[in-house]
Amino acid sequence: YVVQLDKRSCSCYRYNLTRIPCAHAMNAFMFERRKVEEYVSDYYQRETYLKTYSHGIDPVKGQESWDTCHLDPILPPLMKKHPGWPPTQRKRGLDEPPQPGKLRRQYEAINCLRCHQAGHNRRGCRGPKNARAKGKGTRKGKGSQRIFETYVSITYIFHFQIYLLLLNFDVSCL
Repeated sequence: YVVQLDKRSCSCYRYNLTRIPCAHAMNAFMFERRKVEEYVSDYYQRETYLKTYSHGIDPVKGQESWDTCHLDPILPPLMKKHPGWPPTQRKRGLDEPPQPGKLRRQYEAINCLRCHQAGHNRRGCRGPKNARAKGKGTRKGKGSQRIFETYVSITYIFHFQIYLLLLNFDVSCL
């Protein structure tokens, strides 16, 4: 750290802020064989303290003697609940009664797509992989092709209308 005795400063800034010499400044004073008391701010001297409080301090009356204000009290700012904050109420156990005035979400029973039994899904199914319920057929992969064909035809019509607009044709009749 750099100590400048003439400017009464140190690069650690503790001496600059408090005006009480830091350890670096004390070492510099001792090296220069100077008295540390000369470099402490006058605010910390005994004479300044005695001069400040020589007239005495009058006691202040309590809060009961304050003037009352008839305006609405100042309220603290509203807290905005940010995403990710912990919940404000504890989670109730399954054996506890529900909170009055609140409805619990009702879930539909899960059915397995492979064996069509209730209580689990296809990922947790322990039945054989090829087992299927009777009367159920296999899915055909034609659905995505139909969607693609519809998208292509709509896109084609849209581009054709833009082309006609560029040629100044009336598109409202299409």
